[in-house]
Amino acid sequence: MSTLQVSNLNDGTTTVATTFVNSGSAKAYANYDMVTTSLTVRKTLNCSSLTDDGTAAVTTNYTSNLSDAFYVAGGHTGRDSATSTTAYMIWPTSKSATITYSTSATSWQGGFSSGTSSVLTANDMFINLMTLHGDLA
Repeated sequence: MSTLQVSNLNDGTTTVATTFVNSGSAKAYANYDMVTTSLTVRKTLNCSSLTDDGTAAVTTNYTSNLSDAFYVAGGHTGRDSATSTTAYMIWPTSKSATITYSTSATSWQGGFSSGTSSVLTANDMFINLMTLHGDLA
């Protein structure tokens, strides 16, 4: 097997260090729907599978592991309308007793906080987006 070793990439206009590309790129992402009768995965990068763990709970399992559990995981979702005062979100944790935040998987919880309430209610959402940044093993 041959190895190509470069320190910079150039598209003819811009030069970027390969360390920036390696360190600055998302190492995993997923776009999925939890509202349908079964978990529907729209698109993923570096996810071997997504596991439906119940109402508003999903675990993403990675094809290539991360080097450690100090990666940055971010979740995003939408509101039910442009004028809604309800904020919907997913975050890396779980309402169940088992929380997975490891080099090979992350558990996610979805829900909402209505108006000024600080109570978070679990809720399956149509658009769920997660991204993961860190170093691959």
